[in-house]
Amino acid sequence: QASEPRNRPSPKQLQTALLGATCSHAYFGDIELAKVTLRAAVEAGLDYESAMADPACPFKLEASSQARVQLRDIARKAAAALDTT
Repeated sequence: QASEPRNRPSPKQLQTALLGATCSHAYFGDIELAKVTLRAAVEAGLDYESAMADPACPFKLEASSQARVQLRDIARKAAAALDTT
């Protein structure tokens, strides 16, 4: 009988970790990896636009305006895909 992992992150912890990864990838210019982690964060329940507007958010997205638009669009598409399922 397989045991459940004991240290599974909470949904909020998972969202925060994935958002941190997204911001890190974007900062270093790897937008494709940023898109992957952002999509996973949204699938985990992250409201990307609210998180980025939250002054208490521990991460700041340092990226070009073009990259910001791409990430915003990916987040919206991922959220819309979740709404249709």
